[in-house]
Amino acid sequence: MARDFGLESTAEMDEYETLMSTTDIELLKTAWRNEKAALEILQFQAQLVKRGREQIQLMEETVEEFEDSGMDSLTVSLYQMDLERGTGLNFY
Repeated sequence: MARDFGLESTAEMDEYETLMSTTDIELLKTAWRNEKAALEILQFQAQLVKRGREQIQLMEETVEEFEDSGMDSLTVSLYQMDLERGTGLNFY
């Protein structure tokens, strides 16, 4: 997907992915706040939630791969903490 925007290097692709996930997190927080403050039920943000779930699934797979490969336990622990933080946002 990042290649569609002319991003060739790994660093550019990583930066693009980080920017996109940050944007989705902010959008998810905004949608949640709007829903809490609304007097009526707002439209469900299906694509936003789908992207969030896909990102969480990817992070879960990464943690499993790190555990299976014998990666440093501190690194695995940090990835698990980040995953738990992300799943905490998955309440929308």
